[in-house]
Amino acid sequence: MPADWTVRACAKCRGELQRGLLLCDECLPSGAARQDATVRVGHTRSVTMRLLAGARMPRGRREVQVTATVELNRERGREELRVQVYDYRDRSYSEAWYDETGEITWSKAGALDDPSIHGPTR
Repeated sequence: MPADWTVRACAKCRGELQRGLLLCDECLPSGAARQDATVRVGHTRSVTMRLLAGARMPRGRREVQVTATVELNRERGREELRVQVYDYRDRSYSEAWYDETGEITWSKAGALDDPSIHGPTR
């Protein structure tokens, strides 16, 4: 039976979701918000939801960008939900991986300009 990859909590604060968006009303910036989904099927299937919210920033970004993707976690050998939050208002980044029950299996957070949260340099 396929897993239910419903996003159950706010991607930023883990609070209750009110309107089916990836962010709760407290974390959602005022202004325009757009959320869409992309489903790819074939050899490598994926499901991606993306939320762009708030005023436009330099380089066409929005104040908050959230991406939720079901993808294979190679370390654990199973599909998991990966949720990334880029918040340009407070210059923060967070990433969390969830299993099919909605439990967090791994997470990290920090400042967007902190290279240690983005992995090793090449």
